Amino acid sequence: MTEAIEPAHDNETFSTDYLRVHEHVFARIEAADLQLDPFPHCHVRDVFPDDIYRSLIERLPEREHYRTFPAPYESRLFFNLSPAEIAPLDPFWVEFERWIHSQAFLDRMARRFVPHLQRMHRLRAAQLAEHAVGERISIGCRTLVTRDHGDYALGPHTDAAAKFITALFYLPPDERFADFGTSLYRPKEAGRTDWSSRHFSHGDFERVRTIPNLPNSVLIFVKSDTSFHGVSPGNYPNDGRNMMMWIPEVGLTQRNWRPRHLPRSHFVPSELPGDTEHA
Repeated sequence: MTEAIEPAHDNETFSTDYLRVHEHVFARIEAADLQLDPFPHCHVRDVFPDDIYRSLIERLPEREHYRTFPAPYESRLFFNLSPAEIAPLDPFWVEFERWIHSQAFLDRMARRFVPHLQRMHRLRAAQLAEHAVGERISIGCRTLVTRDHGDYALGPHTDAAAKFITALFYLPPDERFADFGTSLYRPKEAGRTDWSSRHFSHGDFERVRTIPNLPNSVLIFVKSDTSFHGVSPGNYPNDGRNMMMWIPEVGLTQRNWRPRHLPRSHFVPSELPGDTEHA
């Protein structure tokens, strides 16, 4: 039995089971407190129904399906959650990939963060103009499944300019990996911002908090010029930190990304000072 997730888009249909998953996930996300320090983010526990979470971690691919990140991040392995790369995997991934890259998923996630997306409109102006189709903005949906080993670290950075919302789904089997989470930073130099996502030294930043890598949880944040995050060096378990990174981008720049769209109004306020065109 299949039904359309409401609102239905582009003939998207999903099993009744994924209607349940969809509503569970977004009920959890929409109920979570949005933290603003040091930048807008939320950390959500029990984000998936228990049975789906068990299926996710039990069906993670074997090592041969992963590739190695380029230097200097060779401690990270990854594969793209795309139709081509999941073809040899367990059939579970087929509907999961269609759902997490669906227009319905993107719409519901983006609506949660519209006011914070709009605050970056001036930095995105050229990007939005390039990828506008009428009053819609072209979006490429993609997800990486990653496995990080114990010496993995990542300097503070704000994420690539084309990203706008990042969701890091943590997939550990237990709480042994809790400290191997994602740290949120504030620059020691007052007023420092960065839109281009250079990777900085940890020593130049204050670690505000580390979001723990706990089973069935997700960290979601809005890309901005102050969304500095990374992985602090530490003595972490070496048997692999599993994560799933949902990272849609403005613009459809890769053929294996799912083509989607969002209203221009999600990114640009309806009234801008001195802007009569959109007033």
